Amino acid sequence: LTFINDGTCSNVVVTRADAAALLYQLAGSPTVSSAVSFADVDANASYAKAVAWAKSKGIVNGTSADAFAPDDALSREQLFAMAYRYAKAMDKRTPSADLSAYNNASSVSGWAKDGVQFAAAAKLFTGASIAPQTLATSDDVDTALTQLGRL
Repeated sequence: LTFINDGTCSNVVVTRADAAALLYQLAGSPTVSSAVSFADVDANASYAKAVAWAKSKGIVNGTSADAFAPDDALSREQLFAMAYRYAKAMDKRTPSADLSAYNNASSVSGWAKDGVQFAAAAKLFTGASIAPQTLATSDDVDTALTQLGRL
């Protein structure tokens, strides 16, 4: 995916592989020294280096010990968790916000809470609704990565 601020890629659902690739690009596409460790990520896939890099930095986790599910749609809480782990890996600020003022705060998964608190504090999303299990669109990712790049 290429994100263009003129709306040509607006509201497209983003996959887990897309998110890894975009974070890898945001980091400057660094050299990757480790091989892909997920059985469902082909070493020749366009996103393979990005997934290997993100895994080695602790930015992405698998859906199981040996699966990444690269083609699965990304949820907003997955996006925010990846963004939080990216910020930590890149030694960026990782502020945290109280979520009690947000709609849907109680539906944030336990594993994603730190990421969503970071996303709220860093303004990686707008509005009063977190919508954690909602699929992340290209607009969501564009907003999050733009803000992440400003930290």
